Amino acid sequence: MLRLNPDQTATVHLLMYQDTVDEHWFDQALAAFNPTKISHVEAPREVLGD
Repeated sequence: MLRLNPDQTATVHLLMYQDTVDEHWFDQALAAFNPTKISHVEAPREVLGD
């Protein structure tokens, strides 16, 4: 990740699979961030091919 000046912000997109070790890593990686500035978007199952 690039380092920004304190007066700049970034938009970061993280992808993960639910019910996998990715979910555990995801939760740990985001624990230090303000949860009010994090949004989650779930992909519809049709898009995933289920």
